[in-house]
Amino acid sequence: MEGLRNRDFGRSELSVGHVKSLSASATLVTGVAIRYKRNGQELERAGVTYVLHKAETGWKIAVLILHDADQSAPHTARVLVDALSGYDLPIDLAKAVP
Repeated sequence: MEGLRNRDFGRSELSVGHVKSLSASATLVTGVAIRYKRNGQELERAGVTYVLHKAETGWKIAVLILHDADQSAPHTARVLVDALSGYDLPIDLAKAVP
């Protein structure tokens, strides 16, 4: 985050490209984060993939993955869904990472 501040980062917007329900309590969202400088000029674009988990207090981010903005959202979603199949969210990383 400090690197963005040093580049005059002001805000970001999320352009959602793909949403897939994984279960009643898990949803996958892919899109592009468009980052702007404080003067409104576009700074950069970054691909983002979120796995959201429905907690008692509402939806929470369980996983955030940054990737190339031009990476195909359906492809990213498919790869992540395959990788996460069989795990309950929030993910127990001790089990998920060999």
